[in-house]
Amino acid sequence: VLMAVVLLFPGFVLGHHSPVTRENLPILLYAGIAASIISQFLWMRGVAYLGASRCAIFVNLMPVFTVIIAVLALG
Repeated sequence: VLMAVVLLFPGFVLGHHSPVTRENLPILLYAGIAASIISQFLWMRGVAYLGASRCAIFVNLMPVFTVIIAVLALG
């Protein structure tokens, strides 16, 4: 996480910032709550339920599922 902060911070400082409005607030909340917190919580529950060895198989499939969901969601 620290390496990501170091690498991404210059882009944040030099980039364009949009104000939080009524139109983009749902997107911000989805990205902050649903995609970040809830997905990690569900993944940890799945690992606790199935075990690390079974869940390790799905780590390699995450990019595949990401592409499938992106195609379905974005068209």
